[in-house]
Amino acid sequence: MTTAGVNMPLASKLGLTRGMRSWFCHMPDHVRDAIAPEDMGVEEQSSPSDGMQAAILFVTERAQLERKLHALRPLLQPKGFIWAVWPRRGDIGTDITEDAVRGAALPMGLIDGNLIDIDDNWSGLKLLVRHAES
Repeated sequence: MTTAGVNMPLASKLGLTRGMRSWFCHMPDHVRDAIAPEDMGVEEQSSPSDGMQAAILFVTERAQLERKLHALRPLLQPKGFIWAVWPRRGDIGTDITEDAVRGAALPMGLIDGNLIDIDDNWSGLKLLVRHAES
C-alpha cells in the first residue's frame, strides 16, 4: 500500500475537491466522518447521475462490484474516477482482491491508479477512464 501522503486528510487522498459531484455507495459512517464531504463542499449525489465526477464504492463481492461499475461507467465524466473499496481482512469474507478489481474494470475502459488503505479494515483502488475512451 502507498505511504505517500500519510498525514494527508482522507478526502485529499481520495482526490475529492470542493464542488465535485460525487456519489458514495455503502460508505461506513466512520469513513464518511473522516471525509466530511459537507464540510469540504463536495456535492454529494443521492444516486449516481450523468456527469458524475467521483464515486466511492464499498463492496464485498466481485459480482456486486461488476454490476456497480457497469452502471457507473457511462455516467462518469471523462476525467472522473471511481474508488473501488473492499475489506482488507479475510475474516469479512470477500472474493475481491486488487487483481479482481483490475480484472473487472479493464474491460469497461477503466484503468487503475492509486492503491491506498482507507483505514485498518478497507483498501481502495482508484479507477480512471482510459484516455482512448474519453
